[in-house]
Amino acid sequence: MSKSSFHLASDDIYRRVHFSGLIDALRRMHQETPAEVQDMLLDQPGVEGTDYSLIRAAWQKGSAIGVKVANIFPGNRQSDLPAIHAAYVLFDGETGVPTRSIDGTALTYLKTAADSALGSRLLARPDSKNMLMVGAGAMAPYLIEAHHCACPELSSVRVWNRSKDRRDELVRALEDRYAISAVDDLSDAVAWADLISCATMTTEPLLRGDWLKEGVHVDLVGAYRLGRPCRSL
Repeated sequence: MSKSSFHLASDDIYRRVHFSGLIDALRRMHQETPAEVQDMLLDQPGVEGTDYSLIRAAWQKGSAIGVKVANIFPGNRQSDLPAIHAAYVLFDGETGVPTRSIDGTALTYLKTAADSALGSRLLARPDSKNMLMVGAGAMAPYLIEAHHCACPELSSVRVWNRSKDRRDELVRALEDRYAISAVDDLSDAVAWADLISCATMTTEPLLRGDWLKEGVHVDLVGAYRLGRPCRSL
C-alpha cells in the first residue's frame, strides 16, 4: 500500500462520508456485539483551564483494532486554533498490521455529530421543527447538518453562544443553507426549541430544567471529563 493510500486526510473523509449513510451505519453498529473498549485520560494545566488528551482503543475481535488520540486544548482559541486535534490508526484485527491512518479531527466531528443525530432521530418528537444550537465552536456546523439529515421536519435553527462574534460568524456561514438566526436570550430560546444540541467547553451549568417545555429533546455533547455534559443541564 502506498503512503498516499495508507493515510486518509480530512478532505478524503469529508468527500467520502455523508451523514445519511453514517447515521444508518452507526445504528447498525450499535445493534451488534460491542467491541472491547479501553480509555486513558491525561490532563495538564493549560492556558485556559485544563488541557486533556484522551486515548481510546477499541478491538472488534477478528475484524479490526482502532486507536484514537484526541487532544482538547481550550486555550487554543486565543491563537485562532481549533480546540480539538485528533489522529486515528486502524489495524487488522487478526494480524495486528496497521492498515490505515485517518485524520482523527474530521472523524471526530462527523462521528460525534452523527451519533447525536441518531439519538435525536430515535428520541426526539418526529414533528420537531425548531432546533437550538447552544455553542458556536467547531462541532456546531456538523451538529446542525447532521440533525437536519436525521430530523427532516426541522425548519428553523437558532444559535446561542457566549461569544457573539463566534455566534454571528457561524450564522453567516450557514445562512445560505438553513433558516438560521442568532439569539441573545438563552432562556427564551430554550423554551422555543423542540430539539436542543449543546456543545460547549463550559464547566458551569447553562440550561435550567424549568426552562424546558414538555417533549423537548436535549442533546448534550462532550463527555470526555467529569462535570460535562451533566453540569450543562
